[in-house]
Amino acid sequence: MWLLPSCRRVSQKLFTCRLGVRALKPERARARKSLTTALVFTGAMGYLTMRGEFMGFSKKVECQGTKIEFENPNVTILEHSLVPFLLSQIRDPECSTSDYRRFSDRIMHLLIEEAIAAEPMNVTIKKTLAGGDFECYRLTKTPNDFCAVTIIRAGDSMLPKMFELMPGIKVGKVLVQRDESTEDKRSVFYYSKLPKEIAKKKVFILDPMLATGGSCSLVINRLKEEGVKEENITFINLISCPEGLSCLTSAFPDIKIITAVVDPNMNEERYIEPGLGDYGDRYFNSD
Repeated sequence: MWLLPSCRRVSQKLFTCRLGVRALKPERARARKSLTTALVFTGAMGYLTMRGEFMGFSKKVECQGTKIEFENPNVTILEHSLVPFLLSQIRDPECSTSDYRRFSDRIMHLLIEEAIAAEPMNVTIKKTLAGGDFECYRLTKTPNDFCAVTIIRAGDSMLPKMFELMPGIKVGKVLVQRDESTEDKRSVFYYSKLPKEIAKKKVFILDPMLATGGSCSLVINRLKEEGVKEENITFINLISCPEGLSCLTSAFPDIKIITAVVDPNMNEERYIEPGLGDYGDRYFNSD
């Protein structure tokens, strides 16, 4: 049985940026709305003050608890009551490696739960030990019908929770790295090892950070070369930014994206801000 994350709504000042994401309805995680609200946090005690113009920002925004509202039926921002706390911990540079892994794993658990909950399910009526009827939900597909594709190396950190929630899932690996010598830090494809008959499977792409969208775009194109349909691809990630979301939703309109939070911009080095630094280095303690 798959448990759905609870959701909440926060009442803060609203600013609209038309790009393409939706949020979970607070009454029920699986209920969907066409509009998404993403609250951007920077730390345990405060919210981000966002300034500047980007993709439809018609004026400067300066407020606490800024929400970014998007429209797109294929993108979900997770609104779980624990996510702001968890994010504030891993954003903190003083967070220990053990705590960083623990808090990151908790968010990954919630994200993967949401991805699984969005899959088709069969519903049957069964009886409890007390004799009452209840609706029993089961996935229509088996774990063998799914494949998790990680973008080495940071994406590998998401596999333990995927194995925990979907034992027996197939795994593929893709190596894509940024070319730091280029001005735009473009992504370069190096290697892939994918399961046989992946074209018949539902694919979860795992990578914690979505900045420019270049790395994920290369992975999606590689999957399409193998015959995977866009509608069978779900990208699961921790932190996104508007440019990356725009890149993916424009180039691949039928894929689904599930993310925990949307940060407003990138710095000159093309890293997400406020972000949390290099996710892989911090998770694997290799900085």
